[in-house]
Amino acid sequence: MIKVGITGGIGSGKTYVADIFLHLGMPVYNSDEHTKRLYTTNLELKTLLIENFGSYIYRSNGDIDKDYLRKMVFSNSETRERINRIVHPFVMADFNRWCSNQKEVSYIIKESALLFETGLFRRLDKTILVKSTNELRIKRLSERDGFSVDEIKKRMSVQMTDAEKEKIADFVIINDEKKLLLPQVLTIHKQLLNIK
Repeated sequence: MIKVGITGGIGSGKTYVADIFLHLGMPVYNSDEHTKRLYTTNLELKTLLIENFGSYIYRSNGDIDKDYLRKMVFSNSETRERINRIVHPFVMADFNRWCSNQKEVSYIIKESALLFETGLFRRLDKTILVKSTNELRIKRLSERDGFSVDEIKKRMSVQMTDAEKEKIADFVIINDEKKLLLPQVLTIHKQLLNIK
């Protein structure tokens, strides 16, 4: 089974593209969703986060305080790296367990925003980059999440540029609302199915 990472800058449409692969019958591991689950269900991770960042990282109902976490992640690179060092091993272990449950498929997809930034791509066989213009990404995020342009730009600044990612990626999908997505996905899908 081939492990394929799919990534892209915030607002690039990587989740939408990953959903197309899912509809083609390929299992997709959404790192964001699984990380959110681990924040509340993995007691070891929860303990480490509280020890490192204080009990206020969790709300009184036991859920992670997303606003507080977001502020820490996007305002301080040192704190961001510390959080990544704590969280990513748990996500990787969870991903490996998930992979062991995927039977009789040619490949699986791991969707992750920080695939290249964290070095996680080195543990995968192939990578797909979803590219979009900064203008489109800002438009999507402001419409979808109601973020201000400044907040979006701050988030974009902590990720590698598309040009940097493109040098590493095995495949590139352009999501500019001009080029059709499905033919691009199908071309990559066929190539991945033919890898021995």
